[in-house]
Order: sequence, then C-alpha cells, then structure tokens
Amino acid sequence: MKQYKKLFAILLALVMVLSLAACGGNNGGSSTPAGSGTSQPADTGSSGGGDEVQELTFWHSWSGGNAELLDAMVSTFNDTHPNIHVTATYQGDYWESASKAYTAVATGEAPDLLMMGTDHVSIFMKEGGVLEDLIPYMDSTGYDKDDLVAGFTDTYWGEDGGLYALSFGRSTPILYVNQDMLDTIGATAPTTWDEMNDISQKLIANGTCEYGYSLPYDSWYFLMIIPQMGGKLWNDDGTALACIEDGTLVKGLQMFQDQVNNKTLYYGPTQDSNSACRSLFLDGKCAMYLHSCSQLSTVNKNATFNYNVSQVPAGVRKVANTGGCTITMMSASEHKDACWEFLQWFIEDDEGAVKIATGTGYVPFTYSMTESDAVKQLWEEIPGAKVAFDQIAECGEDSGRTANTGDCLNVFMSTMEAVLYDNENVEDAVNAMVAEVNNIIG
Repeated sequence: MKQYKKLFAILLALVMVLSLAACGGNNGGSSTPAGSGTSQPADTGSSGGGDEVQELTFWHSWSGGNAELLDAMVSTFNDTHPNIHVTATYQGDYWESASKAYTAVATGEAPDLLMMGTDHVSIFMKEGGVLEDLIPYMDSTGYDKDDLVAGFTDTYWGEDGGLYALSFGRSTPILYVNQDMLDTIGATAPTTWDEMNDISQKLIANGTCEYGYSLPYDSWYFLMIIPQMGGKLWNDDGTALACIEDGTLVKGLQMFQDQVNNKTLYYGPTQDSNSACRSLFLDGKCAMYLHSCSQLSTVNKNATFNYNVSQVPAGVRKVANTGGCTITMMSASEHKDACWEFLQWFIEDDEGAVKIATGTGYVPFTYSMTESDAVKQLWEEIPGAKVAFDQIAECGEDSGRTANTGDCLNVFMSTMEAVLYDNENVEDAVNAMVAEVNNIIG
C-alpha cells in the first residue's frame, strides 16, 4: 500500500506538470488535441507504401512468461509488416510505468503505444490531449466497434464519444469450487451470497473444511460489492460517494465482516495474498476460491480433486468487474496511422490478441475472438475458461472505475483492512473513510 500511495502522489504531481506543458499549445503531436471532437487520423503517409520504416515504441509492464509471449507476438507483427517496426520495452509494473509515461509526455518523449493497468486509463483521460481517440481510425478503416465486448470498454469512452483504450490482457473474478467437497452435502456452486454462506456453514459444521471460501486482498472486491448490493460508488457528477447515502457500502462490508467472523470467508493478507488464498483452496482447507480467471491454468494443473468454475455469486444485482491491462495510443505519437495498423492487427489477427488470450488465461475481449479455432479448442480443454467470457458478456460492469477512484484506492483498501482485519465497527470505519475521501477530491 505504501508503494501505491507514493506512486499516486507522483502521478498527481506529474498531472500538474503535464497541465502546464499542455498550456504551451504543443504536445509534440497533432495541433488538434484528441477528444476535441474534431480530431482525425494523422496523415503520416501510408504504412504500406515506400521504403521508409516507421519505428514505434511500445511500453509495457509484462515480465517472465507473459513478456516472452508479448515479444513473440510483436516479432510476428514486425515480420509481416516490413514498413513498421515495433520495439516493446518493459517499464516496470503498471504504477511505475504510468508515472514514467506522465514524465515522458511532459518532456516530449512519450512512447507511441502504452500498456496501462485498467485503473490508470481514467486518470490519463481526464488530462485532455494525452490519449488519442481511436474512433476516427476505426471509422476510416471500417472496424466494427460492436465487436468489442462492452463490459471491457464501458469506462474508456469519453464524454465526447471518443474511445481512449483497447483491451490487451483482460480478466474477471470467477469462483473456483472444490466439487468433491460440495458433493458431501449434495450442493452445487452457489449462485448468490446467501447460498455461499449456507453452503460454507454446512461444510464447516461437518468438518469438511476450515473455511468456506478464500478471497485475496484486492480493490476489485470493494468496487464490486457496491453495485452487487444495488448501489453505485459515485454520484452522477463524481463529486460524492453515492454508496454512502443509499447504504450499499455499509451493507456490503457488513456482509464480508460477518463472513469473516463465521469463517465463511478467509480474507487474504496484504502480502502474497493471492498465493495464500490459492494454496488454501488447493490444500483443501477451503471449499471455494474467488479470484481472477488468470489463475485458471494454475488451478487446472495443481488441483488434486474435481473442481468446477462458476460465475461470481449475486447480491441484489449480478455484477462482475474486470481487471488486467489495456493498450492506448499516445496523442504525441508522430506515427498514428502505423499505431492504428498495429492495434487493428492485434485485435483482429489470430496471431495477436488470440495468442495472448490462449497463452495467458486472459479473457477474449471481442466476439470475433471467440470464433477462432484456438479459443474454441481452449474452451473444450478447459471449460471453465468460457465461464469468464460469458460472465463479462452477461453482467460485466466497471461503473466505479473513474479518476477519483484511482485517487482514493488507498483509502478504500484501508477501510477494508479496518473492517476485515481489525473487526472495527463498519459504520464507524465508513464514516472515517468518507472524511478522507472528501479531503482528497476536494
């Protein structure tokens, strides 16, 4: 959490620097800022003609096996597009990369393409002219915007009707279920939170497991439980927490606290939280494990019992949020047409996003991706992978993902800690949180 707080402070400071730089009227790119409603694809010359190679820089945050997959994908593009060369470089995790990008924009050294964590896009979007509106490029090349799964893009649309990010590696929480355990009481996967509690208590009572389900320490679940309880995080103009007046935040946090106290829920530690929660599930100490679909491959390889995958339980509403990362075009790029050629190839060619999805466990984010042979084969081999896609197509929602949310995540998570680790009174913890949030958003 200290890392997040420090990096948010850096981002906020750089926003001020960037705003001053933008006042100079020259951001190194088109003289018409993106999002103005009049932007058009840059006339950089056809990327398919002539001998000149257009060099594109792509900053990303993937390491290890994911980075190897990304590098192979970029190499395939370069090999098949002789007039464009993309150089992909690692810039640290999403938080570190975001702060570097803000510095680079302010100094005129921004990359052409930037991978961002899903929570960062809204922070960049509020600074007009930093991210390029992709709609003119889609329109000029006839790309069908309806092919994009709405649950993955709904927070990347600007008030001007522009679209400022595309999915890259996207995830959603799903429920992993030890079916052998549930069979002992004749149960199937819970579809509601009430069923989750009922099943968990029966299994604990007969000594089948110590906990009902494990849940890692993650801001996902703070943001998810509010719409699940029938509310929304912010009011319509984003100036106050709507979930306070309607009581949905207190209701959701009280449910989690009650679950912790009766052992329905094991809430993971702040460090190595996912590893602890996944191990609890694989070791048979809890019957269910709620977390990212990106864990599916690991669970599939290591589970020594029959397991199933289900959608997240529903509250008053059935809502699932998303995570992972996106890719954006920077407005300062001098090769915007070439950037779009790469982006369109990535989302349409089976050697692009399909390879990323099938190689990592991330979710297909266009409907056409689900028609590829590779995705169909994956869904046959690991049926649970389709559950994640169906969930987002049916009830994916990221209504709480705004610039203010990014600024307040540390406060939100501190509230989760107070309620679920320290067992503080929920209403008192929420009231303290509201005071801090109001101070942040002014």
